[in-house]
Amino acid sequence: MSAAPKAVKTEPTGKPAKAVKPAKVAKTVKTAKSAKPAKPATSPAAEVFPLRRVDPHDILIAPLVTEKSTMMRERHNQIAFIVSNRANKTEVKKAVEEALKVKVESVNIINIAGKKKRMGKFAGTRPSWKKGIVTLKAGEKIELFEGS
Repeated sequence: MSAAPKAVKTEPTGKPAKAVKPAKVAKTVKTAKSAKPAKPATSPAAEVFPLRRVDPHDILIAPLVTEKSTMMRERHNQIAFIVSNRANKTEVKKAVEEALKVKVESVNIINIAGKKKRMGKFAGTRPSWKKGIVTLKAGEKIELFEGS
């Protein structure tokens, strides 16, 4: 009996397929586990940068008092602030609740790009800033804006 010739796999182009080498398997070494106390789960960033308390006055720079913000305060119980460029919604909410002792329903944040200004041949840009619009819960008021 004669052995039949082996069939050669070919690619769609008609050329014989390249042989694929099997992947190398890494050997695992089993070691005896020692009885170590479990460490509390902390992130490496928490060790390098410990959490610090942020002053609300670092986040809230100034109240924004304009005709539009006055109408928003009267009609919708919303107050506008100029906030830090690095602040986010949750930081603004915590800062308003802590500094002004009111309950906040929601916060909207708007990035305002600085305007381009010229003075003769000299061109420049005013700084960009961030506006935070804080909606207070029903019944909440801030005496700072209410007057006497």
